[in-house]
Amino acid sequence: MSLLLVYGKVILDSLRLANGERVTDLLGGGGPQGVMGARLFWEEVGFLTRTGTDLGDRHIQQLRDLKADLQGWKRYAHLRTPRLGMSYDHEQNMLNEQGEPIEIVRWEGNWAELLAQNIPWPDAYRSARCVHLITELPDEQMVRKALRLREETGAWVSLEPLIDTNHWSNLDAMLKLVPEMDVVCPDQDSACTAAGVDDPAVAAQRWHEMGAAHVAVRAGSLGSFVAGRGLAGPVHVPPIQVQIQDPTGAGNAYAGGFVASLLAGMDPPLAGCQATAAAAMMLEVIGMPAYSPAASVRAQALARRHFDTHIAV
Repeated sequence: MSLLLVYGKVILDSLRLANGERVTDLLGGGGPQGVMGARLFWEEVGFLTRTGTDLGDRHIQQLRDLKADLQGWKRYAHLRTPRLGMSYDHEQNMLNEQGEPIEIVRWEGNWAELLAQNIPWPDAYRSARCVHLITELPDEQMVRKALRLREETGAWVSLEPLIDTNHWSNLDAMLKLVPEMDVVCPDQDSACTAAGVDDPAVAAQRWHEMGAAHVAVRAGSLGSFVAGRGLAGPVHVPPIQVQIQDPTGAGNAYAGGFVASLLAGMDPPLAGCQATAAAAMMLEVIGMPAYSPAASVRAQALARRHFDTHIAV
């Protein structure tokens, strides 16, 4: 089995919970959360990311505990790992600590300079089977590297597009990438706005028609909608009901789990169920859940039961 590479940010989160409690200094960001989702269903996962040298021992251990290849993690002493304070509304939409929508392409601090730093790929990464991109910047170097790998070796490229849903400033540019993607996993608002519809199932089909081989639209409490190659039409995958402790990262874990499951040969509806299990396990804990072989077994069992109950009937 060869590498599935996940590219995404590490962010240290401060979170205001629904009960008003504030939890600080949590390892977060789409990168670790996407790695966690992928790692549940794929043995060899590599992580491409950039941070400062300011992560604590606990954060570093949590990254190591993902049991991923960390050769693609680059640290820069002159830069600071991004921080983000957040809360959620009753529909689990991410807000800043003042209760205002977070503008994802306007992270505070030195994030733009951090993202501009080069990440040299280790030799082992050049034979990767897939690169999963979690990004809001359609023309950044990692996107170009992934597309070049696809052209040279036939590797898959997967995209979780982080769309500026406040101003839609990057929507058109991100949509230009869709025909070049093997897998795309947008959120409901982005998918529906781009497709000009209100129905996430229809939006999933439209994104497939844009050129992506496989699409999963993440729709929060509605679950997800899977469309693409091998399906007669969109398939609704309902959520797995769990006691929600922290919504942070569930969508990232879903997207990582979805592409890993497809890469492992799962049919798209079962891949959607496995991705849903990854999201559910992220929702159950505050911060990052711990990876273990037992967690992988549990995720697969949850997914199979969910598939048999809701999809195979």
